[in-house]
Amino acid sequence: MFYLKLLCESVEDDGILRFNESIPYNEDMLSVITDTNVDIVHAAMDIFQQLGMVALMDSDTYYMTEVEKLVGHESHQTKRKRENKKAKELEQAKEQALPAVEPFVEDEPW
Repeated sequence: MFYLKLLCESVEDDGILRFNESIPYNEDMLSVITDTNVDIVHAAMDIFQQLGMVALMDSDTYYMTEVEKLVGHESHQTKRKRENKKAKELEQAKEQALPAVEPFVEDEPW
C-alpha cells in the first residue's frame, strides 16, 4: 500500500517525489504524507532501491522508476514515430480518395 501511495504522489511530477520544485521529500516527510510508520518507510525505501523500483537521484530526490510505464507516457522518439505513421496514413488515404486523372492529349486537331 505504501508503494501505491508513493506512485500516486509522484505522478504529477513524472515520477519524482518532491514537496515543491526545490524541496524533495525525505523519508520522514514520506512517513507523514502516507501515514506510514517511519521505520517501515526507511526499510521499504531501502528494499525498493535494491529492487530498482525507486532510485535516489544526485539531489537526494527519490524517483519512482515505474511511473512512466504505468501512466502511459511516451518518449520523444515514440511520439515522433507515431506522428510520422499518422502522416503517412493520411497521405495514403488522400491518394486513395482521389481518382486517377489521365492527362488530356489531343490526337486530332479540329
